[in-house]
Amino acid sequence: MRRYAVSIAVIGFFVLSAVGCACEVPMSVCAMRAGVGAVALYLLTMIAGKLILNIVVAAMVTRRGGAEEPRSEHTG
Repeated sequence: MRRYAVSIAVIGFFVLSAVGCACEVPMSVCAMRAGVGAVALYLLTMIAGKLILNIVVAAMVTRRGGAEEPRSEHTG
C-alpha cells in the first residue's frame, strides 16, 4: 500500500509543480505548494487504501460466513 501511496504522491508533486510553473508562480511558492500537495496525496491515499482494504476483508468474511451455512432449496 505504501508503494502506491508514494508513487501517487511523487506523480502529484510533479504535476502540481508543473502547473505552478505554467501559471508563473514564484519557484519557492510553487515548491511549497507541491510539497504540501504531495504530503496530502500520500495521506489520502493511505487512508483510502486502508478503508478499501477493510471493506474488502469485511465482505470476504461475511461472504465466507454465509457460504458455510446450509442452504435450503425451496421451490415454489
